[in-house]
Amino acid sequence: MHTKKHLTWREKQILCLMMKGMRCKQIADALGVKELTVRKQRAGLMFKFSAHNGMQLLQLAENLNLLKGI
Repeated sequence: MHTKKHLTWREKQILCLMMKGMRCKQIADALGVKELTVRKQRAGLMFKFSAHNGMQLLQLAENLNLLKGI
């Protein structure tokens, strides 16, 4: 069972933009960072939640109410 994880502000931003259907390049442009940075942070989130893909990551984040208040 996954427990509530601590997320940085940037991780929350990335998850929020992923929930809106944005791809890594679009997220990078929106945040003013390199696409590689977003890809690494996304990979870190997937590791943190033991998610196998982006969809599973978003489902876990939603189930845990991690984006509440953003």
